[in-house]
Amino acid sequence: MQRLLFYRLNIEGFGVGLGWTHWNERSLMRIDDMVVASCAISGSATNIVYVGSERLALLGNIMHDAQQSHVVRVWQAYRSVIGHNMISGSSVNSAEGRHALKLHGPGLRPGSISGTSLGVPTPGTGLLDVKTQFTIVADNIFGSSGPWPVAIGPQDGQADERLSHIIFERNRIHPDYGTQSVTTVQVALIVWARHCTIRNNIIDGTGANRYFDGMVVDRRGIEPAPTNVEIYHNTIYRGDNVSVTPTAIQIGAVVTDSEARNNLASFPYASGPVTLVEDLSGVLARSNNLLTDDARFVLPGAADPLARDYRLQAGSPALGQGASVPVFDDFFMNFRPASSADLGALEQ
Repeated sequence: MQRLLFYRLNIEGFGVGLGWTHWNERSLMRIDDMVVASCAISGSATNIVYVGSERLALLGNIMHDAQQSHVVRVWQAYRSVIGHNMISGSSVNSAEGRHALKLHGPGLRPGSISGTSLGVPTPGTGLLDVKTQFTIVADNIFGSSGPWPVAIGPQDGQADERLSHIIFERNRIHPDYGTQSVTTVQVALIVWARHCTIRNNIIDGTGANRYFDGMVVDRRGIEPAPTNVEIYHNTIYRGDNVSVTPTAIQIGAVVTDSEARNNLASFPYASGPVTLVEDLSGVLARSNNLLTDDARFVLPGAADPLARDYRLQAGSPALGQGASVPVFDDFFMNFRPASSADLGALEQ
């Protein structure tokens, strides 16, 4: 399968709405240059989309309401892009909990030949020789998918799947958008990967579990610990009064050479103490992050999650408080100054 375009398809129901897997035949040929664009896919029994490829592109699709499992499961993405999609409603009829986007990749499974997917391609095997890396996830809307809408890392704790060089930018995560999962959202974004940049995202925890965290960077299982993860200019907010002791950003104990700067968090209605950055590693480089009850957003409380406006009004304590970081535009791709940038995802 190479150079295939799935375009403007409307798919409802089925076990899997659209998907493919990989197997090496006698004449080896890698899966490459696969595109799913402008499709509307919904109501599948398991996954809405189950795909993988080198140079994979998922562009401009509306994908929602997986009855039992993940909405979008990507088992390989090398030099790929996942952009401008609306993805919501995982496991809407199952309490097991799944993801809106499960991005993992080929890996080793010690002690298991059949479960290993990374290696020199050989006829009669499913081995792939390229990991998930150099991938951009941008400009997407992720809705209700508990407990973790977006998971970037190994498929489980027993697989050594080494994801790296991932950019996650200009995405919105809204637990109260779309058909609600049986399991509520607990962590909006989980990163179990290395050499990643997380920038200019909007994470709104409204409607999530009472124990809600914005993002977690950690090691899942046996893969190498995350390193060089850059977290810049994200807006993390919750507009209801259900949250107890939320954490905006949590960094695991094994994470190294990472930094968090210019992030803006606001949980004005939390009933317990709020943590801006919980650094369990003790070595995170961080500065110019702000936790405030009054960020002075334009319209954060709209009933429609997609109508919420997180631009900063005059008098916001986040205006002009940023440190110099390599982020040159904001959520709307407006120019950011090299210094004195505004905190959060949006420049005034």
